[in-house]
Amino acid sequence: MRALPLCIPLATLIACSGGAPAPAPADAPPAAPTCDLSIDGLAGKTFVLAAKGADGADAADVSGRVRFSKDGEKLKAVYNGKSLINIYNYSCAPSKEGADCWEDAPKADLFCKALIANDKECTPESVSALTGQDPAEITKIVADTRAEVKKLKGADYEQFKSLFSSPNTPLRGVLHLKIKEEGCKLMLTDRYMTMSFGQVREMENLVGTAPFVVSDKNLNFETCTVIEGASLVALTAPGAPAKPGEHKRDWKKGESIPMAYVGENLIKAAPGCTYTQDVYAGGVSIQTAQPVAPDEKGALSWAFSFSFDKSGPAAFALVRSRTCEGKPAEKVDVACQAVSVQ
Repeated sequence: MRALPLCIPLATLIACSGGAPAPAPADAPPAAPTCDLSIDGLAGKTFVLAAKGADGADAADVSGRVRFSKDGEKLKAVYNGKSLINIYNYSCAPSKEGADCWEDAPKADLFCKALIANDKECTPESVSALTGQDPAEITKIVADTRAEVKKLKGADYEQFKSLFSSPNTPLRGVLHLKIKEEGCKLMLTDRYMTMSFGQVREMENLVGTAPFVVSDKNLNFETCTVIEGASLVALTAPGAPAKPGEHKRDWKKGESIPMAYVGENLIKAAPGCTYTQDVYAGGVSIQTAQPVAPDEKGALSWAFSFSFDKSGPAAFALVRSRTCEGKPAEKVDVACQAVSVQ
């Protein structure tokens, strides 16, 4: 008997294989985009604190914010350290992990006092070794500080020593930066220099080590020149009379807060000049180059209002500018004020 062939090529391929051939594998999904953040590319970017939202995902928290720029080849940072009012300026240099930044304009007198309190000699050279300042430029500051400390006696001197040898006394802010590839975030470590037991140390500030994410919002990095409690006040009602220092601090969520400048500077228009105001509420811009027109008597009304939808402390910043006789716009001052929202 003649044996039948096991299979006829191609024509009976399906029958022999027991079914349709397996489909070709689908194309592999595209690789996740790599993080495009780098220390060299920080200039021109703004970052905000990446706090955890109610759903566990990252939520942008503008109460902590930092902005980077370049001054020549040097990387610069402007940082608020979660402060309502204060803004700090830093200069950065590359490090093994990313970059280290030191607060600008170190206070030579504080370092001198720390040296003395830690039983070390305060000289222009010893202070310079800690701050990088030119010894010739701080000679007078050192001499004045030493003379000031020399006048302290008894309990006053002991109190001075205790204060400036304590790790809780900040001398200068320090930031350490690195890029976290996972999630493409900037990891920022916020510390301050201090001196205790004769050694320079670094202690963590409020933010500690935390992730920051890129933000495209117009955020406040203005240094206040007119500080809270003075000329920018919250009125009891829009248009209500007020004087410097007469400020209503406590407000409810959703309640409109009428703010006004009530100081004596720049309250009347000058011939040939125009005026604008920039306003920030809770660190975020709410007005940009808003015209401020004089009334029929030439008086300028620097005012605005805003309501917060979250409780907690918050701050306003009013940036006042003028342009006169075709000259470039000139920033006159920055008035700041804090409120409490219940």
